[in-house]
Amino acid sequence: MSKTILYGAFGRHNFGDMLFPYILKSLLESNSINTDIEYCDIAEADMTSHGGRNVKSITDFFDYESEINLIQVGGHTANDCDPLVNFAPNVQEKYSCLFYQMNVATSYILSKKAFNKPNVFIANAV
Repeated sequence: MSKTILYGAFGRHNFGDMLFPYILKSLLESNSINTDIEYCDIAEADMTSHGGRNVKSITDFFDYESEINLIQVGGHTANDCDPLVNFAPNVQEKYSCLFYQMNVATSYILSKKAFNKPNVFIANAV
């Protein structure tokens, strides 16, 4: 079974953004797309107490050994604004370094170049 990352701004308490992965998961299931889903934002966060998901950091999958699909599921995409400013200073520092090392702009639109074995990349609800 393939691995699919749903990636967006649902690692923070923003109800609208937190709905996107539920909608995408439902769309995948209703179209009989069988995939192992991971929920990712820039930083990891446990959003279950707010009705969201246990969210992993997208950086955890840059070196993933198997093919990976990514669906960008909403989130801040403006090129002139760094979405890391929405996180605590210690999170900003940690992830800006990781994204810099991978030569990735800290955006919710990621290049396939950031991943070891990219497969299908889709921008949805941007």
